[in-house]
Parts: sequence; structure tokens; C-alpha cells
Amino acid sequence: MGFDLASVLKNVPESGTNDGRERIEYIGLDKLHDDPNNFYSLDGIKELAENIEFAGLQQPVRVRRDAEHSGEYIIVSGHRRTAAMRKIVEDGNKAFETVPCIVEADGGSEALRELRLIYANSDTRRMSSADISKQAERVEALLYQLKEEGVEFPGRMRDHVAEACKVSKSKLSRLKVIRDKLAPDIYAGYYEKGKLPEDTAYELAKLPVDTQRVIVDRATRKDRDDIRYLYSSRVKDQGADIQRFSKMACRCEQGGTCANVLNMVDKLYSNGWRGYTHCGSGCCYDCDELATCSKCCSRMAEVKAQKKAENKEAKAAKAAAQAERDRPAVDALRLMWSRMGEACKRAGVDYNEVCDEADIYAALPPKDAAKLLDGDGKLTADTRTPFGYVVGRDTIARLVKLADLLGCSLDYLFGRDVPESGTGTAEPKWQTGEPPEDGEYLVRYRAADDAETECPDLSDVRTFCGGVWSLFPDAVVTAWYRVPRKR
Repeated sequence: MGFDLASVLKNVPESGTNDGRERIEYIGLDKLHDDPNNFYSLDGIKELAENIEFAGLQQPVRVRRDAEHSGEYIIVSGHRRTAAMRKIVEDGNKAFETVPCIVEADGGSEALRELRLIYANSDTRRMSSADISKQAERVEALLYQLKEEGVEFPGRMRDHVAEACKVSKSKLSRLKVIRDKLAPDIYAGYYEKGKLPEDTAYELAKLPVDTQRVIVDRATRKDRDDIRYLYSSRVKDQGADIQRFSKMACRCEQGGTCANVLNMVDKLYSNGWRGYTHCGSGCCYDCDELATCSKCCSRMAEVKAQKKAENKEAKAAKAAAQAERDRPAVDALRLMWSRMGEACKRAGVDYNEVCDEADIYAALPPKDAAKLLDGDGKLTADTRTPFGYVVGRDTIARLVKLADLLGCSLDYLFGRDVPESGTGTAEPKWQTGEPPEDGEYLVRYRAADDAETECPDLSDVRTFCGGVWSLFPDAVVTAWYRVPRKR
């Protein structure tokens, strides 16, 4: 059968004057003083005060006489209840100036009384991890005190502490590591206030104190004092990286240990979790991101400036090469916008209004479109055509190529018949007389002395320039057709 601490405590005799009966005495609040050894947190006082003022005090406060001050008492159990009644009185309700108390008998082992009280409350009180840690520390001190007073405790003391606190031995070991090795400011500022989870506090406690502070400072940098979301896995990763960076030899001319540890940690964990950057590998010396990194080592300033200049030059060269490749497309777009502007002027209409009338959604804001229609403005290969979202540049190029291959107009392909005065025809139509302008023409011709009925006309592409055809002197042109211009 296992060791039962409760039975040992029960069988330890007391040498006090207690006759077994507990009596209630009413004692003024000003006579009650907190036990300096109280380790339980005093939270939720406002809510408890409202409950007591409404329903009354349901459980007396347990006290003992102050051995050093006559007529004064030390609170053994009921620190929260007493604090709540003090608040009630401070708020103006004098009905709770005296408190029903159970006064413990004088004499006997104070350690035994306190230990019995802790053991009795271990199942009923809700405690934080920090409270349990303080309770375990206090229980261990009381057990050793009882041992000095002659009480025998078989087995290991750690097992007795775990039983009294109703926690596992492994948890007790974790709490001791946190209590002994967590940085005091982190313990008091976060863990003790319930703002730091136990598993995170344990991972932090396994690291050097300066590393603990680096990790916590990073988690609270944005003016937040709540680090409940600093998970233990993140602490473990950051701790391992910081330790590795701190031992890393600097590869710059200065040598020594790495001087950029904090910056590398900041960048590697900039999103809260471990990222996929070069910082995970370590030194900035051979980092591809050096030229653009705001967290790089100050010792690499000259190299960074040189790489930045090289990158700028390479970027400019790349942009120039791309602009040259895009030039034909840009020129084609420029021509489309200019011709659209000319067509709008000839027709006496506003571009945006005619787009609305034709159900064409204009591709650009009116101010930008106006410049392009006038032949100005900035164009790129990605700028939309003046036909908005109806038809794109690639589609236009394919249709023009198709018309060129067929030797006809797009009006013809689209089934649109236009009048003689129009800019196109439904199908190629031979013209007679002298062409209106110089250029290349498909011509039908014959010799001047050939009979029209006996010799068929010849056809060929010829040039008309200055009123003269590029034909033999006595050739007679009977008809001509304008060859489409190359775009």
C-alpha cells in the first residue's frame, strides 16, 4: 500500500490547548493582518465583494493570535474574503467592519496547522500554475520543518510534496525548473500574473536568462504585455537559433563572434513563426538578399552598397532590353490611339461619349485617354487599346494578318458594305483614271497598239510616282487597285 500523507498528518499529535471544539469570534477588520507567507493570488476581489454584500459571508475566516502583538490576529485562511470585506467597508457599508472568525488554539505546531490547511484546500481551490508552484515550495518548507520537529516521513520528500499539492511528480519537477531558472522579471511580470503558459515558461527556463529576455522582448515589442500566444514550440525554435547564432564565427574581416544575432532573429521570426530566409542558415556574408535586406550586418555595409549598385545597373539594363523588345507593340498601340483621336475629331464626337454609345468600356481614365488620343502620354506594352475591353492588341494583330493573307479588308471579312466614299470596300474594286497619291498599286495594263479585244491585259504591282507609272513608255494602264500599306 502506498504512503498516505493525510494519515501521517492526522496522527501527529498537537500540544496546544484546543479541546476539539471551534468557536466563532467577531473581530474588527483593523485587527486582522495578512500572513506574509500567503502564496495564493488575490484576484476577483470586486466580484467576491459583490457576492458577500448580497448573500453575506458564508464561511468564517480562520485566524491565529499574533504572538508579537497582543490583540492582533494573523489570517490563516480567508485572505480573499477579508480583502473583499475591506473593499465593502471602503465603499461605505459599515456592516462588515467586524468579521466572524475561527481562532485557532495557541500552541502546537504552526507548520502542522498550515500544512493541514493546504492539504484540505488542494482539491477545492482553483489555482494558477504559479500558485501551485508557490504552494509546492511552501509545502516542502513545512514538511522539512515538521521533520525537524520529529515527524517521520517515509520515502522521498518530493513524493510527499506532490501528494499534498495533488500534482504529478513530473509537473512538480517542471514547476521547480520554472521557479529556479526563469528570469525574475519574466516570472513576476508574466508567469506569476497568469500571462505566460506553463509549457512556454518551462521552455524559457531551460534557456540562459539573456536569451529568455530576447525572446520575451520580441514578443512584447508592439506594446503588448499579453504573451499567451508565445507558444513553447516557438520559444524552442528561437532559443536554438539564438544559441547557434551566438556561437557562430564572423566571416568578415573583423572576425570574432557574430554581431548581428538580434537582427537575424528579428528577420527570421518577423511573422511570428520561423520563416524561410537565408537567416536560417546564418551569416550575411554569402546572402543573396544582402542588397535589399534592412536587417543585414553593419559590417557588410560596403559590400551591400556595391551589390545594391550592381543590382540597380542590372535592373536598368534589363528594363532597357525589355523596352526595346516592347517597342513594336508600343508603336502599334500609339498608332491605334492616334488614329482613334483623328477619327473622333473628324466625326466631331467625344471619345468617351462615343465609347458609351457603342457599348465599349473605356480602358483608361478620361484624363489619360485624352493624352493618348492627341499622340502624347505614356504607353507600355500592357496598355489597353482604344477599343477598351472589347478587343485586345493580340486579337487585332491576328485579324489584320488574316486580312493581309486574303488580300481583302476587314470590312469585307466582317460583312460590312461601305459606300464608294468610305475608307474600305466590301470587296476589291478596280479603279480607273489617275491615282490620287503616290504609292504601290496592282495595275492592269497593255501596249498602246494592242487591240483591246485580241490581247488580254497584263497585271502586275507597279509604282505610281509624280504622275508616272513604272511601266514601259507606251504602256496604257486600264485599271488599278491600291495595295494595302504594310503596318
